[in-house]
Amino acid sequence: TGRRCITGADDNLVKVWVSRTGRLLRTLRGHVNEVVDLCCSPDNRFLATAGHTDVRVWWLHSGVPVLVLPQHKALISRVVFSPVMNHDAMFSLLSVALDGETRHNRIDLDGNLAHTSTLSTSDVPLPP
Repeated sequence: TGRRCITGADDNLVKVWVSRTGRLLRTLRGHVNEVVDLCCSPDNRFLATAGHTDVRVWWLHSGVPVLVLPQHKALISRVVFSPVMNHDAMFSLLSVALDGETRHNRIDLDGNLAHTSTLSTSDVPLPP
């Protein structure tokens, strides 16, 4: 975020640090496995973190948990917010698992989950 540095590791913890001083600001707890990826929403309102099969969303500035999203069946490889907010004032958060499943979660400005859709690579027809 520029003012904060955020780390996730195999101790199952997400840590938020002050970039300028290196001081630990807060520790976020909730993952039961190592944290494999993380990202901030474009406006730095939310932080999304991915464990092995779960995605958690937090208020970035307070560290308060907002959502625990439905679990993937396989190990998550990536979690990312869309770089722009949708026209209906919602954020798109994508999570991708190693089995090819992609989840598209739509989150409103208050942190409520509005919709989740799932796409599997087996759903996509391959060209002949």
